Amino acid sequence: MCRILATLQLIGGDSSEIRIGTFSDSQVTLDRFPLALEADRRLDESLLRPEREAQEEVELLDRHYEDSEVLLEEGGDEDASST
Repeated sequence: MCRILATLQLIGGDSSEIRIGTFSDSQVTLDRFPLALEADRRLDESLLRPEREAQEEVELLDRHYEDSEVLLEEGGDEDASST
């Protein structure tokens, strides 16, 4: 956590706040040098699944992506850029 905060302070420049997120309704705002952390959102632990079940899903997705192929033609963009 310390390394993450240090990196955010570096990126934040001279600002007194560090904002994480694109949209204001889902942004997290931290003081540049926070003394404590409060959050208005929380993790809904009722949605969590057992680790083994989650790991099986990850393995299934990994196999799916390994079996997927993306074929690219070399030089395919050259014709489009010359017109």
